[in-house]
Amino acid sequence: MKRGTIPAILAAAFVTGCCSPKSAAVRQWEYKLVDSAPFGSFSQQKLDEIAKQGWEIAGFSNTVDAGGGHYSEILLKRPKKSD
Repeated sequence: MKRGTIPAILAAAFVTGCCSPKSAAVRQWEYKLVDSAPFGSFSQQKLDEIAKQGWEIAGFSNTVDAGGGHYSEILLKRPKKSD
């Protein structure tokens, strides 16, 4: 690769906006942990309701206790509202 090619590519990216300060802003998130015990008791209707509030599923955990019971936790996130 010719010398100066990488700086030229970076400069072009900056000019086109992909690396501008506006696009480099860090998005702030708020999180919510929802328990679903026993496993499977979280209905589709409840998930739809949460989605309408702007929440997205960020993670999921399923646990089996010593008695064989299944329990789950759902980690939700949504963009933090500006103050």
